[in-house]
Amino acid sequence: MFAGHMDEVAFMVTDVEKSGHARIRPLGGWWPHVLLGQRLTVRTDKGDFMGVVGSKPPHELTDEERKKVLDWDDIFVDLGAADGFDVVEATGVQRGDFVVPHGPWETLANKNLHVVKAWDNRVGCALAVDLLKELRNTQHPNTVYGVATVQEEVGLRGAQTCAQMVKPDIAFALDVGIAKDTPGFKGADSNPEKLGGGPGLLLMDQTLMGTPVSCASSGRRRSRRGSGATRPRCRGAVPTPGASTSAGPASPAWPSACPAATSTATAR
Repeated sequence: MFAGHMDEVAFMVTDVEKSGHARIRPLGGWWPHVLLGQRLTVRTDKGDFMGVVGSKPPHELTDEERKKVLDWDDIFVDLGAADGFDVVEATGVQRGDFVVPHGPWETLANKNLHVVKAWDNRVGCALAVDLLKELRNTQHPNTVYGVATVQEEVGLRGAQTCAQMVKPDIAFALDVGIAKDTPGFKGADSNPEKLGGGPGLLLMDQTLMGTPVSCASSGRRRSRRGSGATRPRCRGAVPTPGASTSAGPASPAWPSACPAATSTATAR
């Protein structure tokens, strides 16, 4: 099973002030400091509306306030609040509305590098599709599943249910990593985790330790993990034994073979 998650980190409106400013809470991992001044899209019953993240101006902060990490109560989303303009009437914003980053596709000075929201984890889903395309006309003894999971950002939930449904002998979680060839990392010059360094195999994290598997070994070791769930939360192509199916946009070429892998039935 090859699984990539198709959900992205986002927000939810938790309150709307009388002034029309919206309060939000994160869906997934966010650090409030990186949001200041960013544009967000607030999705309401009336449509999508642009908002800007604001907070108390730095000129007005006390010395103690300057030292602390921002709390979610310290920031708000401005949808155009002003005297004489009813934000709620115009936009329909209310508690429970979803808010997503505004990140259109852009190209950097290096034409091979691009900026867009939700690389995490559009890339993983594209790789799963591309892998099935590569295997479509290849003879192999396996039943291969390409899966797009949901709710990864709030607890790996879709991966758990898909693992229980598919019950694979080996599962690969296709996700993004951290490029450590940027300022702030010690030994960046010798660190293999860098942009353009090729795919990486994660051996462990806070949720799992993978079982090493040698592709050339005749006595393959297998691992099955996962927790029970009552409702399926996955979508994907389920091919017949010895074949593969695919659908979706093209993506960068997938390696044709690998000498080793890390297996766990709970995809991440």
